[in-house]
Amino acid sequence: MSGLSLRARIMLGAVLWSTGLFAVLGVIMTQIIYRHPSAPRVFHNFFLHVPGISILALVCLIVGFIQVRSGLTAVDR
Repeated sequence: MSGLSLRARIMLGAVLWSTGLFAVLGVIMTQIIYRHPSAPRVFHNFFLHVPGISILALVCLIVGFIQVRSGLTAVDR
């Protein structure tokens, strides 16, 4: 893996970090659901606000992309 460019290593790291975070949160949420049966209803009610959540998700994705892009652009110089 040492043959990868810095950009590729950063992107790979971001993908692996996101995958690990998703897995850890999946385990935590599963344990909460088993211990507190009403938890899914409480948790998912938040996501019923589709327009607000969609806008928030889109803004986060765009800002995150811009941050990574600007960080990698600085490395190219």
